[in-house]
Amino acid sequence: MKTRVVLSITVLLVQVASGAEAQGPPAVPTPADVKPGSITGEDVPYPHPVSYLRLTLYDQDLRLAYMDVPPLGPPNGRTVVLLHGNNFAGFYFGGPIEALRKEGFRVVVPDQIGYGRSSKPFIPYNFHDMARNTRQLLESLKIARAMVVGHSMGGMLAVRFATQYPAMTERLVLYNPIGLVDPRFERPWESTDELYKRNLAATYQTTRAAILRYVAHNPAAWNAEFEKYTRIRYSWTLSAEWPRLAMVQALLTQVQYLDQVTDDWEHITAPTLVLGGADDSLPGSPAVFRERTRVLAERIPGNRGRVHLIAGLGHVPHLEAPEKTYPPLVAFLKEGLSAEAAAGAQPGTPPRYEADVNWPKPLPNRWVLGGLGGTCVDAQGHVFILNRQDVLEGELNTGRLAPPVIEFDPDGNVVNAWGDPTLLDPRLHSCHVDGDNNIWIASAPSGMVQKYTHDGSRLLLQIGKKGVVDSSDGTVKGKPLNSNAPIFFMPSSIFVDRQNGDVYVSDGESAGGNRRVAVFDAGGRFLRQWQPEGLETVHCMTIGKDGLVYVCDRNGSRIQVFDKTGVLRRSIPVPWTPVTPSSDLRPFGGSAVAVDFSPDERLIFVINQNNAQIEMIDRPSGTVVGSFGRSGTFPGQFNQPHGIAVDARGNVYIAENRGRRIHKFSVARGR
Repeated sequence: MKTRVVLSITVLLVQVASGAEAQGPPAVPTPADVKPGSITGEDVPYPHPVSYLRLTLYDQDLRLAYMDVPPLGPPNGRTVVLLHGNNFAGFYFGGPIEALRKEGFRVVVPDQIGYGRSSKPFIPYNFHDMARNTRQLLESLKIARAMVVGHSMGGMLAVRFATQYPAMTERLVLYNPIGLVDPRFERPWESTDELYKRNLAATYQTTRAAILRYVAHNPAAWNAEFEKYTRIRYSWTLSAEWPRLAMVQALLTQVQYLDQVTDDWEHITAPTLVLGGADDSLPGSPAVFRERTRVLAERIPGNRGRVHLIAGLGHVPHLEAPEKTYPPLVAFLKEGLSAEAAAGAQPGTPPRYEADVNWPKPLPNRWVLGGLGGTCVDAQGHVFILNRQDVLEGELNTGRLAPPVIEFDPDGNVVNAWGDPTLLDPRLHSCHVDGDNNIWIASAPSGMVQKYTHDGSRLLLQIGKKGVVDSSDGTVKGKPLNSNAPIFFMPSSIFVDRQNGDVYVSDGESAGGNRRVAVFDAGGRFLRQWQPEGLETVHCMTIGKDGLVYVCDRNGSRIQVFDKTGVLRRSIPVPWTPVTPSSDLRPFGGSAVAVDFSPDERLIFVINQNNAQIEMIDRPSGTVVGSFGRSGTFPGQFNQPHGIAVDARGNVYIAENRGRRIHKFSVARGR
């Protein structure tokens, strides 16, 4: 199944030029109530919670800020990603976010590196890196395909993204784009040092003049929103860190001169809408803007480009007249839904999976694996397995005991391995990669969960105490207590909420112990818990993009779905039937043992140990639509599958306990 996403990319890069000519409201005195602002935007209100993706660029450890906002009401399976402009950051997209959410879109809004709450490094900024960083963000969120909408200089970035990653780009919207001609033949080069000096000299009046250009067509269009963003930008110039940001902005200003995209237009393959205010005067006059957008659309091959300009609006239409701006944007994006239906697409029809017999590569150093407790995947597509090291007597005569945690790259090569037995519990059960690329590990039975750096070199956090369980006597023989405290009996799964950093732990790996979902803050302090009714075990748990908590009822053959406070929302059956009929129906491990989602979350993948296969469940309807795998020892066959993970490209990884193998399943070619 293909993942559909709407990626809305917007980077508005406009110089803050001293003495800029602009017609607009009369000049006003410099406001005395503006305080120095943080150049990383911590004091700027964002319309939704902000998360971070860790990146390494030019040997610098950076963070990319973003908002990931779920749809309101029934999701349509697509995602809108909004990328901000140079005079702004993701904070000014509150209106577009709500308009798109109401239509069923998921909305992802990153601040590009150098903007908003993202890092401000001194690097050679370019559209290639911006596009690649955006792709990494989407992959970390398991988003495989996108409709791209780019505003102003973000239109240039949107073009670069669409041509670099055409398989990820379903639709393209260029919203009041700039870069409609090669700037090298319109104006001479201005050095970065000159730009830096000009930025350092910025005042409230020059900052306001730069933004006033957006309403040069109609000075009366200046409103409180434009004034608010002027004050935010002016506050940065009062900061002690302004010299750093002034240089970063100078470097960013050069991107549109050095990295033009006009030659990319002929390589766009997605249906494209050029959208915006017809009276945008940034290119010199509205007439010039209209003519250049016409040429842009004509140069997109296959008659895939068209223009929709809104009379009376300028460079930032959604701040002037949102009621006129959103309908054509939403209509074009929703055409993608109609086009799929017209083509006879059946979202409920599952893909066909086949085992990749060349993955992984042979283990180094004659390593011998024990049973595999679990597996997880990071944003770069690296796969981690948990090795329980429970080898059989005599096996180490032929090899060496493999480390507890082993990391594979996407090609199946071992790239790292780690694990201190004095810190880890031997019966490793599951792992989770959080938004900061840290590795969380749950072991059962154990009284703890642990958070490690990505390379395993440091233990960052431990919730609970190793060897002390939540029971009447502190051992697994005692009575389970389900305490309102940071202690566990048999923790089975972990998931870190990317919205607020809360840590969800399912504590109930086996019958006879705790049976609950416990929630902790990012520092490990207990917040709340709930005990799902009718469950003997709570063997697995994850959180979907819909914000709901999916809990495995291993022996009850179902997945229970809760909100984050523990209110039951629905129950999804995971039925099973023995291959050989019997009057004595005895489950062999359970039919809901571990769970993960396809990148677009239309499918739920569930390990069914009873039938030694992976069930594919259509999430909206809750019906089983397919399966793959069977009992056996050949590739693609299982001996007690126990852990599951799905990467951003839809590959499914299965860890076997008794079989002691990790499998990779990919969508079969031709599907």
